[in-house]
Amino acid sequence: MTSVEFLKVCARRWYVVLLGLVATAAVAVLAAGPNAVFFARTTVNILEPDRGKVRIVGFHSPDSIAVAHILAARVNSGVHTPLAANPDVSLYAMGITQGTHAQVRNVGGQWLSQVTEPVVDVQVVDPDRSAVEKNMDAEVARIKAELVSLEKELKVPAGENVELSLNPERPAIEMVVTQNRRAQLAYGLAGLGLTFAATYWFDRLMRARGARRQPATNAPHPATNREENHA
Repeated sequence: MTSVEFLKVCARRWYVVLLGLVATAAVAVLAAGPNAVFFARTTVNILEPDRGKVRIVGFHSPDSIAVAHILAARVNSGVHTPLAANPDVSLYAMGITQGTHAQVRNVGGQWLSQVTEPVVDVQVVDPDRSAVEKNMDAEVARIKAELVSLEKELKVPAGENVELSLNPERPAIEMVVTQNRRAQLAYGLAGLGLTFAATYWFDRLMRARGARRQPATNAPHPATNREENHA
């Protein structure tokens, strides 16, 4: 069937197409409609040990940045973490409505790794407000535990320990209303496919029924009595 023939079928069975489009739109709106999620974010700063020197604001040694990389890698061990083009992009903006994300602040975008600060950004999003608070505390505690474990492995002497600082110390939990655009697109494409398939098969069914009901005009007529007598 060519595209022109299919368009003719859709025009002939327009009511089936209309019904399918209405049903598709309704399902997409209900399934991917606005959902309320709760979100919190904090930044874990890696502070170098104070050796009696004056700390220069904005200066960070490669060692502290390496520690941030190691902590993020250990915390995320075996867990996929999405990488956004902008480090300030939130999880819900990427279509994630439930999850915990810890990652070094990469200002190089999706294709280039460029970390200029020894910080680990922590984000938590969940439909349950209490789960956000619980998961945030658990993630920060996990980072602290990994730091202690790392320093033990490296046998860091007393007084040379790295410190962690949270900003903010107690992150605010905000409610965000989101719409899952990916789900909407998926339902829309599936609905269009089902609508066109239903239109095609419905048209074939109706035409087949019409052909069976049509009298066989080409069939030979039985001979009448007059024709038989004449013979």
